[in-house]
Amino acid sequence: MKTKVIAFATLVLLLNIPSITFAIPTLQVGAPAGTGDAGIYADYTGSLSNPTEDDTAVTGGNTILVAAAYGSNDVFIGGMGSYLAYSWDWTDTEFGFASDFSGAGALLMATIPDGTLGAGTLSISLDGGTTVLSSLYSTSIYESGFKVPNPPSNHAPIQDQDYLFFDIGDFSELIYVPNFASEATGDQLGEIKTIQISTSGYDWIHFDVFALVTDATGKKCVRVNTDDEGNPGSHDVTRKVPEPSTLLLLGSGLVALGLIKRRKK
Repeated sequence: MKTKVIAFATLVLLLNIPSITFAIPTLQVGAPAGTGDAGIYADYTGSLSNPTEDDTAVTGGNTILVAAAYGSNDVFIGGMGSYLAYSWDWTDTEFGFASDFSGAGALLMATIPDGTLGAGTLSISLDGGTTVLSSLYSTSIYESGFKVPNPPSNHAPIQDQDYLFFDIGDFSELIYVPNFASEATGDQLGEIKTIQISTSGYDWIHFDVFALVTDATGKKCVRVNTDDEGNPGSHDVTRKVPEPSTLLLLGSGLVALGLIKRRKK
């Protein structure tokens, strides 16, 4: 009898334990896994040089992933947040040069090395390459009126570099979004945009994302609030061109492999 009572009490306790959920960042940037990465997303590295950066995913490929996850009260993630009679635009924020983004959706910011604004090219493609986007806005100004939402605040390598901005539109609630860092999927719906990169002339490009997030409170959504948000500092991506020494090592390995196969024949 005692055993049955203990078993019943254990069952009641388990049934009343809240389900475990995983914290999914509202906004994050990632990349598909490359050589040496575990799982399906690129690993976030603790330290990086050229550029100097901590906790960033590194890719040498031409694809990045931008995700937005809706919280329990969120009704809109993107650019102009509109719900009922309330609307908010980038011009209502302290985001640097906000007037240049009036009417735009979420913003993908590409940071490039200082002084290289006119030395290279960068365009991105959405919708499987059918929608090619050129930069909505570009600037080399940092100190004079340039402010980004916090996070990611003004962490390296953002300071004193050059910048390109792209309008990547709004996010829908389509799938359960994973955390790119832990690769765990929680219970938050959102969207992952797959972005193809076409670029030349830059040694590295660092990607962050910003959006307006509108949420509603109250049983009948009697009050709405919109704020600007950015991805956490540890959920961004740096695209690096492989170092010449790395390419030389790779080439030497391929040559050696070819000679081995030839000898076997």
